[in-house]
Amino acid sequence: MRREQDSLLRKIQDIRKATPVPLDQAIDMLRLTSRASELFLQQPALEQRRLLHVVVQKAAWKDGTLQTALFEPFEILRHSNQESCRKEKEKAGSGHDFGIWLPGMDSNHDSRLQRPLSYH
Repeated sequence: MRREQDSLLRKIQDIRKATPVPLDQAIDMLRLTSRASELFLQQPALEQRRLLHVVVQKAAWKDGTLQTALFEPFEILRHSNQESCRKEKEKAGSGHDFGIWLPGMDSNHDSRLQRPLSYH
Protein backbone atom coordinates (compact mmCIF):
# COMPACT_ATOMS: atom_id res chain seq x y z
CA MET A 1 0.00 0.00 0.00
CA ARG A 2 2.86 2.36 0.86
CA ARG A 3 4.53 1.68 -2.52
CA GLU A 4 1.34 2.44 -4.40
CA GLN A 5 0.86 5.65 -2.42
CA ASP A 6 4.43 6.75 -3.17
CA SER A 7 3.93 5.96 -6.85
CA LEU A 8 0.76 8.06 -6.98
CA LEU A 9 2.47 10.96 -5.20
CA ARG A 10 5.31 10.86 -7.75
CA LYS A 11 2.79 10.92 -10.60
CA ILE A 12 1.01 13.91 -9.06
CA GLN A 13 4.33 15.73 -8.70
CA ASP A 14 5.25 14.96 -12.32
CA ILE A 15 1.90 16.36 -13.50
CA ARG A 16 2.37 19.51 -11.46
CA LYS A 17 5.86 20.00 -12.92
CA ALA A 18 4.68 19.48 -16.52
CA THR A 19 4.83 22.57 -18.70
CA PRO A 20 1.33 23.51 -19.84
CA VAL A 21 0.72 23.93 -23.56
CA PRO A 22 -0.12 27.53 -24.49
CA LEU A 23 -3.78 27.98 -25.38
CA ASP A 24 -3.10 29.11 -28.96
CA GLN A 25 -1.04 25.95 -29.62
CA ALA A 26 -3.82 23.78 -28.20
CA ILE A 27 -6.40 25.48 -30.44
CA ASP A 28 -4.15 25.09 -33.50
CA MET A 29 -3.73 21.40 -32.67
CA LEU A 30 -7.50 20.93 -32.45
CA ARG A 31 -8.00 22.67 -35.82
CA LEU A 32 -5.31 20.57 -37.45
CA THR A 33 -6.69 17.37 -35.96
CA SER A 34 -10.17 18.11 -37.27
CA ARG A 35 -8.74 18.49 -40.80
CA ALA A 36 -6.36 15.52 -40.58
CA SER A 37 -8.14 13.21 -43.05
CA GLU A 38 -8.55 16.01 -45.60
CA LEU A 39 -4.89 17.01 -45.30
CA PHE A 40 -3.74 13.38 -45.45
CA LEU A 41 -5.41 12.90 -48.84
CA GLN A 42 -3.65 16.01 -50.18
CA GLN A 43 -0.19 14.67 -49.30
CA PRO A 44 2.02 12.78 -51.77
CA ALA A 45 2.15 9.00 -51.33
CA LEU A 46 5.59 9.12 -49.67
CA GLU A 47 4.32 11.48 -46.94
CA GLN A 48 1.19 9.38 -46.44
CA ARG A 49 3.37 6.29 -46.02
CA ARG A 50 5.60 8.07 -43.48
CA LEU A 51 2.58 9.04 -41.38
CA LEU A 52 1.14 5.54 -41.55
CA HIS A 53 4.44 4.14 -40.22
CA VAL A 54 4.07 6.43 -37.21
CA VAL A 55 0.42 5.57 -36.53
CA VAL A 56 -0.13 1.95 -37.66
CA GLN A 57 1.53 -0.81 -35.65
CA LYS A 58 0.31 -3.69 -37.82
CA ALA A 59 -2.19 -4.24 -40.62
CA ALA A 60 -3.54 -7.33 -42.36
CA TRP A 61 -6.38 -8.31 -44.66
CA LYS A 62 -8.92 -10.63 -43.04
CA ASP A 63 -12.12 -11.79 -44.75
CA GLY A 64 -11.86 -8.98 -47.28
CA THR A 65 -11.44 -6.21 -44.73
CA LEU A 66 -8.37 -4.39 -43.52
CA GLN A 67 -7.63 -5.08 -39.83
CA THR A 68 -5.29 -2.60 -38.12
CA ALA A 69 -3.66 -2.14 -34.74
CA LEU A 70 -2.44 1.35 -33.95
CA PHE A 71 0.37 2.56 -31.73
CA GLU A 72 -0.59 4.27 -28.49
CA PRO A 73 -2.12 6.86 -28.08
CA PHE A 74 -3.82 6.41 -31.47
CA GLU A 75 -5.41 3.11 -30.40
CA ILE A 76 -6.87 4.85 -27.34
CA LEU A 77 -8.29 7.62 -29.55
CA ARG A 78 -9.81 5.09 -31.93
CA HIS A 79 -11.45 3.22 -29.07
CA SER A 80 -12.79 6.50 -27.64
CA ASN A 81 -14.24 7.50 -31.03
CA GLN A 82 -15.86 4.08 -31.47
CA GLU A 83 -17.45 4.34 -28.03
CA SER A 84 -18.73 7.84 -28.78
CA CYS A 85 -20.32 6.62 -32.02
CA ARG A 86 -21.84 3.60 -30.28
CA LYS A 87 -23.33 5.78 -27.54
CA GLU A 88 -24.66 8.25 -30.12
CA LYS A 89 -26.48 5.39 -31.89
CA GLU A 90 -27.92 4.15 -28.59
CA LYS A 91 -29.10 7.58 -27.47
CA ALA A 92 -29.59 10.17 -30.15
CA GLY A 93 -28.60 13.66 -29.12
CA SER A 94 -25.82 12.56 -26.83
CA GLY A 95 -23.17 14.77 -28.33
CA HIS A 96 -23.02 15.24 -32.10
CA ASP A 97 -26.10 17.43 -32.55
CA PHE A 98 -24.98 20.56 -30.72
CA GLY A 99 -28.19 22.36 -31.66
CA ILE A 100 -30.07 20.46 -28.96
CA TRP A 101 -28.10 22.39 -26.35
CA LEU A 102 -29.35 25.76 -27.55
CA PRO A 103 -32.02 27.23 -25.29
CA GLY A 104 -35.47 28.12 -26.54
CA MET A 105 -36.22 31.82 -26.77
CA ASP A 106 -38.32 32.87 -23.79
CA SER A 107 -41.68 34.56 -24.23
CA ASN A 108 -40.45 37.96 -23.04
CA HIS A 109 -37.37 38.17 -25.19
CA ASP A 110 -35.56 41.41 -25.61
CA SER A 111 -33.71 41.51 -28.94
CA ARG A 112 -30.95 43.55 -27.31
CA LEU A 113 -30.27 40.72 -24.85
CA GLN A 114 -31.33 37.61 -26.74
CA ARG A 115 -30.08 37.07 -30.24
CA PRO A 116 -32.50 35.03 -32.41
CA LEU A 117 -29.60 33.15 -34.05
CA SER A 118 -28.62 31.83 -30.62
CA TYR A 119 -31.85 29.85 -30.39
CA HIS A 120 -33.51 27.08 -32.28
